[in-house]
Amino acid sequence: MFCRVCIYILLIFLSGCGFKYKLFQDERTFIDENEYPITFQYTSKIVPSDKLSIDVYNNSKKIPLTAIDGSTTTLAKNSTQEYIVDSDGTIVLPILGEIKLAGLTEKEASKLLTQKYSLYLQDPFIKVKIANKRVYVFGESGASVMPIATDQVLLYEVLARAGGLGDGADKGAIQIISGELGSQKSRYIDMTRLSALNRSNLMIPANSIVYIQPRFMRSINMAVGDFNTIIGLITNTFSSYLSIDYIVNGRK
Repeated sequence: MFCRVCIYILLIFLSGCGFKYKLFQDERTFIDENEYPITFQYTSKIVPSDKLSIDVYNNSKKIPLTAIDGSTTTLAKNSTQEYIVDSDGTIVLPILGEIKLAGLTEKEASKLLTQKYSLYLQDPFIKVKIANKRVYVFGESGASVMPIATDQVLLYEVLARAGGLGDGADKGAIQIISGELGSQKSRYIDMTRLSALNRSNLMIPANSIVYIQPRFMRSINMAVGDFNTIIGLITNTFSSYLSIDYIVNGRK
């Protein structure tokens, strides 16, 4: 009876883990590199929860945003104002009040605010920047959030800043996941062959995920390690069972 229970436990473990030690696996969302042109240029758009930095210039002179409504007249050392985009895509600005910026690029948002504030300033120029652009990196060395200053960044830079590719990394299948939430797509980049790199777009859009997958043998070793753990648990349990049975029933 006890042996049967042990077998059930083992089967449940094997069926549950499935030896899947890779992340983000869904063949339906993969795209071929040929469908991702090398000349592709990505431009970030403002989305809810973004942090926006806003600089205001009037007659070519930088002024505090709060100076427009007269609440502040002195230029602070760091006069850049930061705003968090609300869940409905809006921010609240002096004089203008609530204004929707979600869905706009930095250039479009700058143009819109410049037009709006031209009613109150002589020669305004408003510069809007998304201050929380980043790339998420997962891999053998753990996970990290990598801030970037531009709309896209070279894969080389991402990998270098993440500590490079370790011995356990699958260098022939670096996975890139990009796109808006709900419609993200995956693609693979082979870092082992120069010809493959020449056919790939190595620019990574902001807010993408870069996944440095483990090599096949690394996955097997992880699975074996977990398997040994469960075998050890069963062995110890079975040993305890025999000891108790010996004490209760005595030597036969």
